[in-house]
Amino acid sequence: MGKTHASPGDGTLRQRKDGLWEYRAIVGEDSFGNPIRKSFYSRDKSGAKAKRAYKDYLAKTEDELSKICTMAQWAPEWLKVYKRDRVSWGTYSEYEIIIRTAIVPSIGHVKLGDLRPAHIEKLMNSVSEFSLSRKKKVRFLIKAILDSAVENGYCRKNVALNTKIEKPAPREVQIFCKEDVHIILNHCGEHPFGTAIKLMLLTGMRRGELCALRWFDIDMAQRIITVRHALRRVENGEEIGPTKNKRNRVIPISDELSDLLNQLPKSSEFVINNSGNGAKLSWFRSQYDNFFKTIPSVEKKTSHKLRHTFASYLLNSGANIRVVQEILGHSDIAMTQIYTHVDVDGLKKSIAKLKFS
Repeated sequence: MGKTHASPGDGTLRQRKDGLWEYRAIVGEDSFGNPIRKSFYSRDKSGAKAKRAYKDYLAKTEDELSKICTMAQWAPEWLKVYKRDRVSWGTYSEYEIIIRTAIVPSIGHVKLGDLRPAHIEKLMNSVSEFSLSRKKKVRFLIKAILDSAVENGYCRKNVALNTKIEKPAPREVQIFCKEDVHIILNHCGEHPFGTAIKLMLLTGMRRGELCALRWFDIDMAQRIITVRHALRRVENGEEIGPTKNKRNRVIPISDELSDLLNQLPKSSEFVINNSGNGAKLSWFRSQYDNFFKTIPSVEKKTSHKLRHTFASYLLNSGANIRVVQEILGHSDIAMTQIYTHVDVDGLKKSIAKLKFS
């Protein structure tokens, strides 16, 4: 073992048994925040040339990094190289929008090598009005973009690794109240699109899942619906693909749902169709809007609120939350818990029973 001693610089200088001087120093961090060490060698009497080689390396690296593109140049390039063929078109489109409307306007002018935690804090402050889910996507993207920048040698450190998001106060999920649900259900028989509305209220299916539902997905003998596919937007239109979580799930068929399905014509392979053809998302949206125009007493909410309504009333009716999680296809039970509303009517009935005598 050669002699080792501390050097006035950032590393350690030692002379190996073969007489070669080694100057070992930290030159950066990997994508996990671990130090990257590099050795520099010389055969002079004091090892000064090894130390000088390290300084020359730093100077050259700084010069190279100063020429590297800004975040505005790198982020779109990262998206094309690392995500183009690896995520769905919808996810890719969402990433592109976040980069174009949030990341670039906030810190796009900064060179990758000049980024500091304060820049990331500025970015996150600029999206403070976003939903928690959207903020998490921004954080995920900036971390991933800088991970790849480090791997490609464009910067030494991912300054977004410790980015925190302050969780906002939980917001109550919007659902249709009982009176509105009764009006909607009564109107379903009078409107041609009522079948789709009622199916969503009785199954909790997503809009795209209902549009992709085929008759072979329904087993009336076993009284189950197997959700296998979903209609989704792609770059050149729409296509049927896997569900959101890329796994099948089963929805039990209630008596009311069974009666509804038995009444529907089997003129198409799709349960919900437009003149014998599979439903399109644009057609679904226009029909949905038209349905609520015919019942002005009910405030229109997005079609996803029908899913919220299904889940909330199912839980308030005493269903096990784990069962509801499976029916909805949530990967995390925390997503299901947001539907556990306080049953105000139930509370009023209970409080009326209070007696002190």
